[in-house]
Amino acid sequence: MDEGPTMGGPLSGTGAVGMVPKPSGAVPLPSDTVPLTASDPIKVGNYQLLARLSPGGASVAYLAQASSGTPPVVLKLAGSRPTGGNRLRRNFVDVAGLKMPTWYAAKVLGKGTHDGTTYLVREYCDGMTLAQLVAEDGRLDPVTLNAVAVATAAAIVAVHDAGQAHGNLKPTNVIVALAGVRLLDHGLARQSGQPPPRPADDVLGWARLVASAGTGRQLATTAAESTLDVGNLDRPIGPLVERALSADPEERPSARAILLGLVSPAETGGTGPRWRRRR
Repeated sequence: MDEGPTMGGPLSGTGAVGMVPKPSGAVPLPSDTVPLTASDPIKVGNYQLLARLSPGGASVAYLAQASSGTPPVVLKLAGSRPTGGNRLRRNFVDVAGLKMPTWYAAKVLGKGTHDGTTYLVREYCDGMTLAQLVAEDGRLDPVTLNAVAVATAAAIVAVHDAGQAHGNLKPTNVIVALAGVRLLDHGLARQSGQPPPRPADDVLGWARLVASAGTGRQLATTAAESTLDVGNLDRPIGPLVERALSADPEERPSARAILLGLVSPAETGGTGPRWRRRR
């Protein structure tokens, strides 16, 4: 999970049991963070942990800060559960070594170990997840949808050019902010004992999240895809989504072909992107 909604509310100045007071000069905490618990570390490496951004699982995401006055970051700590395992720790190491030459993917800032557990640090993106935006406002207007489609396609091209696949493209892994769109958590979906994600899987994931944003419908199954009318989506998005939803991976366009198709001249209409800041 990422900077999307979690199960808690706003933090007070001192937090819950087991949480130390916020350091002086710390950034204001978003309302959808949850307090640190007695089992959470207070500091990891050079980073002071401020709150949780996810309830736990294979990894736990924290809002953290290197020192007073510095920008907040997201620190992901590999969990102790078997689902975290060596594969997740290797993923953290692999992703931290990637140089992503794109503004559209959340920047990985570093990695380290804490009490023998690997952690990953990336930039914090202040905004709403695509899932939140669609849940609150319904389907996106054509111009905003085009901006989301282009940004996510550009991020996927960069991931593929780095020799990786994202493997977990979904609306909760896309942040829509005042500054634009960011794709989160590239390369962290690989699981032990499972085939590695392929670029064609990312293309399918891109089509699902764009179709969901453009229609206001959630796509979780092949059956749902087969009943979806993407013909109502403006060109060039509609035809590209339709091709990318093909059940045959060989028939799906590459991410680069999608990006080139999106940036071709097209009439989208609308009044402009509606960038939103998290409430």
